[in-house]
Amino acid sequence: FTEAASLLGASRRQRLRHLTLPFATPALIASAAIIFTFTLGSYEVPWLLGRTSPEPLPVLAYRLFTDTDLTARPAALTVSLLTVVVALGIAAVAASALARRAESR
Repeated sequence: FTEAASLLGASRRQRLRHLTLPFATPALIASAAIIFTFTLGSYEVPWLLGRTSPEPLPVLAYRLFTDTDLTARPAALTVSLLTVVVALGIAAVAASALARRAESR
């Protein structure tokens, strides 16, 4: 497509704007959703680097779940459920954007 566009006289900027970005957008949306979801659920790096002032949700859930006080378990499950709801929300937004994009084609 880019070769055909260049043969028809399109500049580099026009090829980028009208060919490369529209073809790459679905992959960028899907990969951004996957990376955000993975990063949201990852607790290893923040847990290894030490406690931060606003504790990340996965670290808080892990700390509450492994606490010796068993009354902290419901709070851990609530934090885990909140993390899952946020991740599913982002996945739903990405899926609707991809569906809207596929529908318009």
